[in-house]
Amino acid sequence: MSPRPRKPGSRDLPAHLYAKRQRGKTYYRYRHPVTGKWYGMGQNKARAVKAAQILNSRLMEPMDAERLAASVTAERETAGEVLSQYLDEVLPKQRNRHGRTISPKTLEEQQRAIRDAVRDLGATPVQEVTRRRIGKHLGQYPGRSANARRSTLRKAWAWIVASGYRDDNPVEGTLRADEHVQRRRLTLEEFRRIRSAAEPWLQNALDLALQTLQRRGDLVRMRFDDIADGCLYVRQRKTAGEESANLRIRISPELQEVIARCRDDVVSPFLIHRPPAKRRREYMESRDHWTQVDERYLTRAFAAVRDELGIASDLPTGQRPSLHEVRALGGRLYREAGWSEEAVQRLMGHSSAAMTRHYLSRHGETWVDCESGLDAGQNPGSARDKTGV
Repeated sequence: MSPRPRKPGSRDLPAHLYAKRQRGKTYYRYRHPVTGKWYGMGQNKARAVKAAQILNSRLMEPMDAERLAASVTAERETAGEVLSQYLDEVLPKQRNRHGRTISPKTLEEQQRAIRDAVRDLGATPVQEVTRRRIGKHLGQYPGRSANARRSTLRKAWAWIVASGYRDDNPVEGTLRADEHVQRRRLTLEEFRRIRSAAEPWLQNALDLALQTLQRRGDLVRMRFDDIADGCLYVRQRKTAGEESANLRIRISPELQEVIARCRDDVVSPFLIHRPPAKRRREYMESRDHWTQVDERYLTRAFAAVRDELGIASDLPTGQRPSLHEVRALGGRLYREAGWSEEAVQRLMGHSSAAMTRHYLSRHGETWVDCESGLDAGQNPGSARDKTGV
């Protein structure tokens, strides 16, 4: 019986080599003539043809076909090439466990993890990336970041295995890092020193953080048009798995003073803003407004002033008080000023079980009423008692 005619795209290819169109691109695959197993040959036709010719000629020798195919594949495709393909074509279409598109922030973090892996592993043939290499790559990051990157790389390598570039996932079997980091708390005196040495825009950010107890991502998104009817409306964005809260913070005289200082000579829709040193196009495209401050820049600016002042310089960087500690400091000061724990939790957006059920029982947006008004003077305990909202 004569062999089945080959499709038009594969007629000019060596035996056992096939072309496949996928998402507008052509990929080449080699089918083992005995086992029927497929091996990915990438997109470069010339290299795929050469590899197929080598396989066809040497499979006649008493040599392990599996090892031969792996060695040819390793010569063709590097980890950087394959991971870049995953970065461009697969990652943007990822969905979370609920079937929804992942958030822009999560996508950005995963893209960064893949790009960093390309930087460290890019020149290594994809078949030669070992568990040890993966562990060394992950070991340069703090515990929480290392575990997040490990999860992203595990999914990427699962796709690499499914695509036929190799038979095992080198990320499997690597150990999760210890995420326990004892970060030292920020004292009120240290906060005052940092605030005094900071630029005006950073002073405003620190004052807003202390007054509202919001996370850095919510701070940099606060807009002047979020203010209405004597309240500041905050739509919190929390990490995956946490219930987000919509806060309606009553503007106290203390918070109004901070907001007034945010209205400076720079015209911006954001409370926290600064003119960048250079208006680069890529900067403009990634911001809602050219004066908007990136949350990571806010963290770095705080750390820069802290380190310049030598605060906690005897500790490793990961244990020095960070910007997030302003939130914890503010919560403690509110409690010392006589505010009830419930009032502080509402301001932070930490819902009780009853409030969570309240969220789930309604449709649309629900706003949690809360207050601010921290007197962070020399005697914070002198503020009026707040037992509810």
